[in-house]
Amino acid sequence: MGNMILMTAAPGTGKSTAIQKIISLIGKDRCGGVYAGEIAENGERTGFKITTLDGKEGVLSSIYSSSPLRVAEFGVNLEEFESICLPALKDALENKEVLIIDEIGPMQMYSKAYQDMLIQIAESGKTAVGTIYQGPYPWIDEFKKHKNVELIELSLENRDWLPAHIVKTMKEAKERQGESFEIDSEFNEKIQKSKRYCTELDRFTLDEFTVTMHSEHDVRTIHYDKIKGYSCTCDFYSRKNTCSHIMAIERIRKEKGI
Repeated sequence: MGNMILMTAAPGTGKSTAIQKIISLIGKDRCGGVYAGEIAENGERTGFKITTLDGKEGVLSSIYSSSPLRVAEFGVNLEEFESICLPALKDALENKEVLIIDEIGPMQMYSKAYQDMLIQIAESGKTAVGTIYQGPYPWIDEFKKHKNVELIELSLENRDWLPAHIVKTMKEAKERQGESFEIDSEFNEKIQKSKRYCTELDRFTLDEFTVTMHSEHDVRTIHYDKIKGYSCTCDFYSRKNTCSHIMAIERIRKEKGI
């Protein structure tokens, strides 16, 4: 796992909300950096703001800005962005355990100093988590390929559990390296309990479940019902009442003892 974990997602999926959950699970006092947010008037988006974890805030972009630096209808306030963002990231790099970077997008790409800071963070070995623009953009496309960057796609389906999974993964990676990584005590208790549950499979009774599988030809949906048994959406199942996908699920359940 790279030391910089970056979530990518379609607009409106909840990247910034996921970042806030991650901060909460790790502990705000151990994190430093910046996060983005919308500026709205009468329910209409008029710009974006940048906020540091210690409370400093500024306008990243606005429809009212006369800046010649534009992304769509928004004028980018480059000087204000750099004056708030860069010191916060520098301080976090030097003094905090985890850096928060929300986000890496086209508006921020007007800043060469910000690009240089991102590369410095990626190569520092310091744990960082953030969000990055999903669409194509030359510099961003190259940064996504950095050896220390790990991309994770946030979706409507996984956004509720993904923040906890990311923090759990960060903790386990640190522990494999012989380093401690403390997290919220209640969350840590849940992690330890889940590990114990994985060794006590007699606790589980599977009455019904649905699995989506990417087969060699298409995406298949396998459903299990305690009374009706298995079913699959593939053509072979419709003709033979069984298939390789069901066989694979049965084998996994047998090997795992569930």
